[in-house]
Amino acid sequence: MRTSVAQNGLTFTAYAGTTGVHLTWDADDALRQNLLGFAIKRRESRYRTGRWLAGGIGFPGQAHRPGVFMDTSLAPIQAFRWGDYTVYPATKYTYELVPMYGPWDALQPGPPATLEVRTEAVRGKPHSVAFNRAVAASQAYERRFPEVDPHNNVEARKWLCRDLDKFVLDFIAWGDGPQWALDVCIYEYELPEIRDALLAVRNAGTAVRLVYHSKTGDAQTEDNEASVTAGHWPAGTVRARKTSSIMHDKFMVHSRMQGGVRRPKAVMTGS
Repeated sequence: MRTSVAQNGLTFTAYAGTTGVHLTWDADDALRQNLLGFAIKRRESRYRTGRWLAGGIGFPGQAHRPGVFMDTSLAPIQAFRWGDYTVYPATKYTYELVPMYGPWDALQPGPPATLEVRTEAVRGKPHSVAFNRAVAASQAYERRFPEVDPHNNVEARKWLCRDLDKFVLDFIAWGDGPQWALDVCIYEYELPEIRDALLAVRNAGTAVRLVYHSKTGDAQTEDNEASVTAGHWPAGTVRARKTSSIMHDKFMVHSRMQGGVRRPKAVMTGS
């Protein structure tokens, strides 16, 4: 969803996804004298009076602990865009953009621009879209899980995943039984949850075919091959991919079986 407003010499636009809102703005020339940055306040059902979004860049001489973000009313955003990655899907938010004027140690707010936006739902028809936190949340991860390897920490992986694993597992189980077929091209067949979900629908009668990641001398390939061997896949239903140069070619396709022919009904693909 995109919302834009022109108010008090400010042009303010919000681009809302499922778990992030990208905010952009501009200010008329008449507003720029002594302008030191912008503060953003967000209101929602849990914070009806609003709360300031936080930023990481303060002014020289402004005391704050390294790595600890300050409210943008104290440390205004010194740019014309900002990402809010603390939102939830299918939720209405009101953003107030406030120009802040010097001096830096006694900031004065100018007239704001206000807009309302609603984030998208994860699940919908005909399309559903889900995101994990991944790179966009790297600083937030370090603040929440300092010096923690997510491979060895369940809570860290859960936070990074943001229910994307359930999204994938639900798709695998979307159609099971002899009337269904599932074609899978995937990297991480060694993940127990993925492996078990595919074996479950295969054992329920779904015609499953699998292409898995394979690269000479790669440890992940060895893990995938071990999972394939343990799964006792029938001949002709599983193979290693022929090239490792296509780095993001992964997908799953559900088809209805009609007279021995696959009729595609749903597809999941990932970045």
